[in-house]
Amino acid sequence: MRRTTHWLVADGATSEESPDSCVACGASIGTEHKEMCPVRSRTVVLKIVVELVDDVPEHWDTDLINDYYSSECGTAQVSRAIKTAAIMGKGGNCLCGFVTSTYIREATSDEETRQCKRVNELRS
Repeated sequence: MRRTTHWLVADGATSEESPDSCVACGASIGTEHKEMCPVRSRTVVLKIVVELVDDVPEHWDTDLINDYYSSECGTAQVSRAIKTAAIMGKGGNCLCGFVTSTYIREATSDEETRQCKRVNELRS
């Protein structure tokens, strides 16, 4: 888990209506965002499961099905799920009803690096 040591409010957190403070928490530019501000974040590991009904050749057994899907690109699998959702009329590409997610743990520095998700580099 990466946490920054400071969460200073910068110009990017302000708006025309509130040019001198954070839109979300109201902290002034140059001070730290308040503790409950959504700008303050950390990295976590989630398990996301997509349940999808798909057709396979009739003669395939469990091993053949698992081999096929485990060797297929994950992007192709997600695209198939999105197309299925669209066909079912779930509001375009909505995957609600197909996806569940579960918090696993705080992310390690290695995981952040692999997935290019470093809080300190994303926000200031």
